[in-house]
Amino acid sequence: DLMQGPITVVNAGAYAGDARIEDLPAGSSRLLTYAVDLDVEVAPRFEAGPEELVEVKLVKGTLIVRRKQARRKAFEVKNSGSDAVKLLVEHPLEEGWVLVEPEQPAEKTRDRYRFAVEAEPGKPATLVVAEERVVSQSIALTNLDDAAILVYSNAKVTSPAVKQALADVIERRREIERLAQERGRREQEIQTVGQEQERIRQNMAQLDRSSDLYTRYVGKFAEQEDRVETLRKEIAELSEKEQQARRGLDEMLLKLEIVK
Repeated sequence: DLMQGPITVVNAGAYAGDARIEDLPAGSSRLLTYAVDLDVEVAPRFEAGPEELVEVKLVKGTLIVRRKQARRKAFEVKNSGSDAVKLLVEHPLEEGWVLVEPEQPAEKTRDRYRFAVEAEPGKPATLVVAEERVVSQSIALTNLDDAAILVYSNAKVTSPAVKQALADVIERRREIERLAQERGRREQEIQTVGQEQERIRQNMAQLDRSSDLYTRYVGKFAEQEDRVETLRKEIAELSEKEQQARRGLDEMLLKLEIVK
């Protein structure tokens, strides 16, 4: 065993630098940093890759989406010295990310990869480290508008069963929206009739009750009351249909489970 403490590094019989190590058990090894090579420059460059949709499932009204994410980091090594240089380039090892390129590192620790690179004098060498991971996301269909649902429905990885279920959801939501709009139009008409009736009342207050105009106003007022009564009945019917449609959609979503 080697006790912790300072170490002096000698290279080719000449002083190369100082380092410090922790306790080192017999048979183990450690990578030591003892000096800076001014002839070697390493320039990293990060590139984020596009996301790829790999799976779409439906579970009780929730869209379960899995995406593949990719990233690349290029290390350009420039050697301005007169001799070839062998380097170990370190790269963080992050949970969830899978190494794609290179297939294997030269070394691997608990929290980093080490890749071997050889740089000839005056010839830049490039190391590319590519990784990917798959992430899952749960999205309640009630939080998505129709346009967003169509994006997932039109994806190549979405199965026909999921496509059909999403189409049914959109159709039911559009019917609910149609019923709500019909109800809203009738409520607006009642409001308009109420405003007109208020104007008629003000005019009638200034007329002789035996006049023809007063009589016409009375007739119009009665027609409007009949129309308002009809509108209120229609609003009640539409409200009931809208509630039934919403309950039907909720029940459908709770029973919906398509994992393929």
